[in-house]
Amino acid sequence: MSIHLTSLVNQLRAILGKMEVALGAIADAIVWTGSNGKIQWCNTAFDKLVNQPHILVLNAKLSDLLFLSLAGEAVAPESYPNMRVLGGEYEITEEYEFHDGKHCSLILEISGNCVELAGGDRSSILVIRDVTKAKH
Repeated sequence: MSIHLTSLVNQLRAILGKMEVALGAIADAIVWTGSNGKIQWCNTAFDKLVNQPHILVLNAKLSDLLFLSLAGEAVAPESYPNMRVLGGEYEITEEYEFHDGKHCSLILEISGNCVELAGGDRSSILVIRDVTKAKH
């Protein structure tokens, strides 16, 4: 690799590292899922929300980590926000109940968008905000 190319690669790595730190510092959970619905990337706020180490979150299905319900009824995996935007609802915002399996129940506002990638692949980007205090 030439010196110029090596320098460029190092600059890009530094920029990506800064972006990772900045996105990790955001209080809202951010999740990117691939067209198969599996988590490709998430920030630390999501890891904390689902109380799982980052290594176990990556490549998991959102529905296996984030147990959502609407009006007391469990949301079916195919109706999860990421699957809805991947299926054609290109932009959604909805409130869900989240139960962490212990005792905690939160109200989460989940906004999702579909992103079309090169080659026609689709991804979903979700922003998950805890609105429990605002609702009570």
